Amino acid sequence: MGYFTTLLYNRELSKHDGRNLWKYSLSDDEYIELVKILQYSTEWDLDPRDAAIYYAEWWRRKLESL
Repeated sequence: MGYFTTLLYNRELSKHDGRNLWKYSLSDDEYIELVKILQYSTEWDLDPRDAAIYYAEWWRRKLESL
């Protein structure tokens, strides 16, 4: 199970509700957990949704810091 599925489960969602991915607003702990998962993923077990949520969150944080 990829991180995105866990994220939805933790937010009591049965599926992605169509909102922009950056609007999930990961906590610092969630973001760190996602980064660790991506660091140890290979091309064979990487869920593309995990990469997408990472980039969305990275941009959200980047723009907030400006």
